[in-house]
Amino acid sequence: MYSEDRWERGLFELGLNVYKKDEKRYRDILEEGIIYQPENTFLIERYANFLVDQGNHKEAASWFRKIDKPYFELIARINDLLAEEQTDIKIVKSYIFEIVEKNPDLKNIALLKVALYAKSKGHYYNAYNLLREADLHEVDDTTQDILEHKIDILKDTERACKALGKLKPFRKEKDYAILLEKRCSLLLECINFFANIENGYYHWRKLLECQQVDIWNISLKKRVLGCIKELGKIDFDRMLPDSYISNLQLSEEHLNCDTAIICLRKSNCGEMPPEKFGCTREELVKGSWVLIEAEGTTIQRIWLRYYCSIGASVLSENPQEATSFSLSILEYGKTVDSSEQKLLVALYLMAWANVQFRLGNTIEGVACAIVSIKQLLVLKEVTPVLEEGLNILSKYLGMYDELYSENEKNDVVESIEVLKKYNESLEPLHYKYSDDVTEIIQNYEERVENCEEKDSHWLIDLSNLIAGKVKNKEYDKAVKYITDNYNSIHGLLNQRRDIAAKLYYSWGDLLIKTGGSIENVLLGLEMLDNAIIQLQKRRQVYHQEERAALAQEYDQIIREYLCFSGIYYAAKDIEEETKRKLRKEILEKMSICLPLSVIEQKNYYLKNEISDELDKKHCRLQQLKREYAIMLKGNRVEDNDVQTIAREIEFLSKELINKHPYYMPLNKFEGTNWEELKKNLKPDEVVYQYVLTEMAMVSILVTDKWIDIRTKFFSAEGDTPYSGMKKYGQIIESNTSSDGEIKYFSSVITDVVAEHLCEYVFNHKTKSIYVIPDISKSIFPIAAVQYKGYI
Repeated sequence: MYSEDRWERGLFELGLNVYKKDEKRYRDILEEGIIYQPENTFLIERYANFLVDQGNHKEAASWFRKIDKPYFELIARINDLLAEEQTDIKIVKSYIFEIVEKNPDLKNIALLKVALYAKSKGHYYNAYNLLREADLHEVDDTTQDILEHKIDILKDTERACKALGKLKPFRKEKDYAILLEKRCSLLLECINFFANIENGYYHWRKLLECQQVDIWNISLKKRVLGCIKELGKIDFDRMLPDSYISNLQLSEEHLNCDTAIICLRKSNCGEMPPEKFGCTREELVKGSWVLIEAEGTTIQRIWLRYYCSIGASVLSENPQEATSFSLSILEYGKTVDSSEQKLLVALYLMAWANVQFRLGNTIEGVACAIVSIKQLLVLKEVTPVLEEGLNILSKYLGMYDELYSENEKNDVVESIEVLKKYNESLEPLHYKYSDDVTEIIQNYEERVENCEEKDSHWLIDLSNLIAGKVKNKEYDKAVKYITDNYNSIHGLLNQRRDIAAKLYYSWGDLLIKTGGSIENVLLGLEMLDNAIIQLQKRRQVYHQEERAALAQEYDQIIREYLCFSGIYYAAKDIEEETKRKLRKEILEKMSICLPLSVIEQKNYYLKNEISDELDKKHCRLQQLKREYAIMLKGNRVEDNDVQTIAREIEFLSKELINKHPYYMPLNKFEGTNWEELKKNLKPDEVVYQYVLTEMAMVSILVTDKWIDIRTKFFSAEGDTPYSGMKKYGQIIESNTSSDGEIKYFSSVITDVVAEHLCEYVFNHKTKSIYVIPDISKSIFPIAAVQYKGYI
């Protein structure tokens, strides 16, 4: 084509795309293209950008001006400033904003360009204040760039301090508070915007990563308090009749779309279990999906996805289903009208907040809930606010009650009294926010003891009653309620998989520490084991952040299990059968007491690469999803063309789940196989692992002949391994510490974490030692062990 007709439309554009990595050929095509098509704005812009990349800003400015449009004049002026190396930001802003005065629609672009200019010169204060002036209401690339640069500045403490006016957060408490508040405001701002964009959560997670959970809580707790106080002042009785959900038409004669949404909603909370009507939850979801996709309106399809996500977070064994349903809301939004877009985003955010909070990402969950609540109140759609919104706020307030002052707790109680008629999950907050809980405990006692049918609501009442007994320090009664009802709860927890691990853990912990008998201790360990099993199932989610949040809870439960099973295993008067069972469980738990998220993620990326073929299939699937959503607007779901696309989507999705890293779940790490390890060791080799727990260190020593388990107790008084390691770390970093101090604290640590290993090494011929340290708790290198005067 090039040799036959160089005037062919699109020829040079195609050539530029082909040779974009070959700088010389790229330039030759540009220059030749301009000779043949001197008025082609695409080629002119590409050539100007090429000159910018070469650092030739003066000539680039003249080329940008060949395109007679205000935007390109603005870009030309930026290059004028770069050419003269202007450093005065006031001059820069004045020169650029001469264009904005006549073209106000270019304000955001101008602010971004001037801010980037200032940022490139290291003027973070000017850059950030320019970005703050931008209007963030439009969902476009410019707004996205503005927020990304705000994140880039504030997530870095050094840059943030310059941007916010020479803050000294580590010296001045007021400055520290300002930094945290600005980051919190930006987080909510980013959630509000990026919720409109596919995979937008990646952006706000960049900001979330810059602080620990306890630091985020310092500023977010005020937003939660403000939110619950605001909700307590609203007349929801007046607003509820206008809610979409309040106006659904229930049909008792046949299943219509409204009825399907009602059934999904009521099955989520256990009010209408599908099993009572001869079907499973999966069948209800599938049937509702087929019906509403075929006959429903756009709004009904949005609510369908929302309630599928909420239900999956509570009822599904694997919460990835809930995550996928919530993301499907946003995927469907690619084709909805602008009038429906705001509701879609608000419901997506609430669904995402719900699943993240239940997975343990409490900061992300509650932040998304606050933004969603605000959006839903503007839309006057209050049902999700009173359901999942209050659920999330009550859980947060229950988890972090110690953050609030007495006056703030009184404000919470006032709001609870107003709102509890809409959502019962607020009632248990009285345990932590009120002094007198006698009346609420009596109410729970009546509900539990007089309940005719034990269902998921009865389970929650029982849980709240036991929590009340613990609050009043009536431990014997709390233990009795657990042991009397233990056999009843297993089936009910299938209806509340989101809280199953927490219930098993809290009740198991109570039995172990206050049960008073070996039978109760063993039952408590069994409940901890059930909690671990539940978490193993729920960790089959795709994102590392979600797995990591669950891994913290997982690790905590395993350590408690090892602590108390190790203590009882070491007891002399324990029965042999019990001892054998404990040994088996200790070996199993030790094998998985490792940084699982890191191991799984490493294995995942080592084994999975994206081939060109897989990348094409990924792009094809995204295209098909867009086409499917568009076709549904004008066709029925059973039409041949729609079904053809649906089948291809299903086929590609199944293939990519098994092959593509973006779709595949991380494989579960199975842990160390101790027997296999023993078989592969040579006579002069030894493997040693230790795990530090609250009151003891549990260790395992493996040779080619045996596997030995030992528990070493330590007192909470005096120097413990934890205090010793802290002091050891300080000494190593100090230039003034004496050898005597190092030896003393090394021996304190050695006595607990390495005595088991040292005894073997000093009494057996050993050539190679392989140590699996407790890296999440220990900073002590085994090479620094002090044992009987030896190092």
